Amino acid sequence: MKDILNFAKLISDDNRLKIIRLLAERDMCVCELMEVMRVPQARISQHLLRLRSEGIVSDKRESQWVIYALNKDLLEQKLISLEKFMRGSASELDCMKDEFDRLNHIENRGLLSEKLTKGCRKNPQSKKTSNNSKKKMPQIRSSGRVGKEARV
Repeated sequence: MKDILNFAKLISDDNRLKIIRLLAERDMCVCELMEVMRVPQARISQHLLRLRSEGIVSDKRESQWVIYALNKDLLEQKLISLEKFMRGSASELDCMKDEFDRLNHIENRGLLSEKLTKGCRKNPQSKKTSNNSKKKMPQIRSSGRVGKEARV
């Protein structure tokens, strides 16, 4: 679960998503990413550092340039894990066994929507309130003066 959470945080930034998508097209250096994305070098470098620390991006030096490449295999594995978590059956998610047990317990008691529907039919007047229970707003009297009179 921690791996899935870290990956979700990693791709939660729009600039990192754009970098991933651009690197899926071809390897690029920072200056090319800056030009394409119109984002300052420092910001691009920070995002690349984060992507590289998670293994999604790798770098190689060519002369004076650092070229960044997408680790497509690892990205694919992480996307599959995320999809399996989001769309897989509850029985396959060991990391959420307790939560699904509690969910089943709640469902065995009956759905809230059914309880609310039955409750409204049994006592339709339960939602009415008397006029005495409503709070009255204080009335503001206008005397023509506000605070002390200003001297002229």
